[in-house]
Amino acid sequence: MSPLLAACACAILAVSVAYPYYRDLPEELIYEYLAYRDASKAQLESQGPVVNPKWPSSSIKLGQVTGVEAGNGSDVFLFHRGSRRWEMESFLPNNTYAQQNQGPIPEDTIIIVNGRTGKKVASQGANMFYLPHGLTLDSHGNLWVTDVALHQVMRFPKDAKEPDVVLGVKFEPGSDDKHFCKPTDVAVASNGDFFVSDGYCNSRIVKYSKEGEVLKTWGEKASGSLTDMALWIPHSLALVEKEDMICVADREDARVQCFNAGLTDATKTGQFIKTLFPQNAIGKVYAIAYDPTGDVIYAVVHPETNKNHARGYTISLDGKGLEEWWIDNTHQSLPHDVSVSRDGSDIYVGDIGRETAVKLERSYPVESKTYMG
Repeated sequence: MSPLLAACACAILAVSVAYPYYRDLPEELIYEYLAYRDASKAQLESQGPVVNPKWPSSSIKLGQVTGVEAGNGSDVFLFHRGSRRWEMESFLPNNTYAQQNQGPIPEDTIIIVNGRTGKKVASQGANMFYLPHGLTLDSHGNLWVTDVALHQVMRFPKDAKEPDVVLGVKFEPGSDDKHFCKPTDVAVASNGDFFVSDGYCNSRIVKYSKEGEVLKTWGEKASGSLTDMALWIPHSLALVEKEDMICVADREDARVQCFNAGLTDATKTGQFIKTLFPQNAIGKVYAIAYDPTGDVIYAVVHPETNKNHARGYTISLDGKGLEEWWIDNTHQSLPHDVSVSRDGSDIYVGDIGRETAVKLERSYPVESKTYMG
């Protein structure tokens, strides 16, 4: 919180429980004051990043926002499902998509939003996807997406409307080198190698060369006691190149597992490095993103699976929880993906519960204040 607002808030709260004249505050402080006034005790203590309630523009119509990625400039990419929903009837017992007869989603599913103003810049992807999931930008501006209904991973060159790479067989789930089963996310290294989390059925990570050749596959379904290599819905990936480490949001096991990425020594690819924090410490982890400016991992979680109903956490690479942060004080939001701006000042969250995206802003560096572990 800014010093000016802190002084305003303290003076106001000293006089009354709720400041009746908050609209007399400068406009830029009104929303922050209301967030402060209505925040829970745990949120006030954490002093984490704060939601910008004016972002994105209310004129942008979104469905379930499953993917979000901040670009090199001011653009933020959103991947959403439009009028489509993932329902109990969406898949057959063999994981084949059961609603192919509905056709692809008619709305543009990829929306580019200005990170500062919240206004729509461009959109694409109509009549192409059936059930969007993950979205990633690589260092060359290529856009990678996953579709769990199609069981495919696609790469779109910068500014392209059609993919130049499609992996997986359309509508055909499988577990060999040619197939995926509901793939969830992609992480791309600076040398072009890339990783796919696969996903809801296969409980594995697949590493590819930049040419699309399978280099390594690892991960397993837990049987009995939980092992380091077990993954129960690997839902999101975060690549930490300086540590040669790929971290996985092991969603249903409520943990983050980190493995050797094999970028400096290919023989070590997939070797277990560490569990980032104790299992169940923050709840079921839906997505993670690495911020090199603060050397931290951002994680968004199912809010009903941690004691403070927090939506997100800032975690150091040695597993210490530095911040808890909130999207709203209701039980409606459900974060699905997270990304951070290149300068580390803004965090973006895709919210499938409220069918929107969220921008959280910070005006100060991450502080080394421990909340867990």
